[in-house]
Amino acid sequence: VFATVSAADFEANPAPRWTTTPATSIDLANDGSTAVTLTGVAVDESFPVRYSWDGYSGSTIYDASSLPPQLASAPVINQSTGVTSLVGSSTSSNAGTYYHRSRATDGINTTTQTTEVKLQFIPTSGMTGWYDAATSTIGTSGGQPTISDVSGSNNNVGVGVNSPVYSATGFANKPSLYAGSGTSAHISFEDTDYSGGSGVGSMYLIMTNEETNDYQAMYKNNSILWALRNHGASSLSAMTYSNSNTTNAVLRVNKTDVPNPTAAGSNSAYNTLINSYTDRMHSIGITNVDFGASGVRVFGGASSIFHSVGHFRAILFYNRNLSNTEMDQLHDYYKNIYGNDMA
Repeated sequence: VFATVSAADFEANPAPRWTTTPATSIDLANDGSTAVTLTGVAVDESFPVRYSWDGYSGSTIYDASSLPPQLASAPVINQSTGVTSLVGSSTSSNAGTYYHRSRATDGINTTTQTTEVKLQFIPTSGMTGWYDAATSTIGTSGGQPTISDVSGSNNNVGVGVNSPVYSATGFANKPSLYAGSGTSAHISFEDTDYSGGSGVGSMYLIMTNEETNDYQAMYKNNSILWALRNHGASSLSAMTYSNSNTTNAVLRVNKTDVPNPTAAGSNSAYNTLINSYTDRMHSIGITNVDFGASGVRVFGGASSIFHSVGHFRAILFYNRNLSNTEMDQLHDYYKNIYGNDMA
């Protein structure tokens, strides 16, 4: 028996249509075992539907034989339900984003839907504040700039007496707040939602120093907690607030500890870590210090505290001590965003 099908018959066959459209964005679990599901159900009145996938990041194409680094194993698709199971990598250096394309075909026509798939290694336990210029809402309150807390712990925070400039395409064409040159140019942050009780905690900064005489400090109720100046081997005063727990304080810069961070001479070690990267984003992690339990922490806060030519990307607060591994996860998270533009 011979049957013929004309081109017109194929043209009359409509493409499958989504009855359940895959999500536009999902976050993978980062334990290497927990599956996150992506549901995309399609129907076709004339032919059965089969599902498949591919993906991309920039010019790199992914499929079952060439997986994106964010995945621990190839996606598994239930052909009956249209549910795709995705298992994220447990390796922090694989953090990042790829774009997953769900495909539904009737053998002739295909419909697709693209999902942004993200693998993140941001520690969340004990997080009391996460202010990120890329994801926070930037606004004003009482004439002062505000930036929202994306951790869900706080509503907003003041970001500067001297009104730093927000740019959606700032340093390395990424969102940032910019503090220009001059002694009054600075960025200040105040988080009023600290609830650590004992006060011992951590903060983590992502920023640039674009000149060598930047002065940075963290204040609590106008008493210095931590300060450093990026030149001169004897000008560092780190974690010297009188109520600080300084015995085991850690100052970690670009995944490397600064030796003896409470000693004045340790600025030479800081310079070694920072001065080669005045044109790149870098990270500063401070942990095992006493923020106090009153709930006020300010980075900056007076005209002489933060005067620099530089871009600020993010600051994170925790009501517990971060391990070196956790601080390195934070560094790698932003390193994935900035690539070679970060130390």
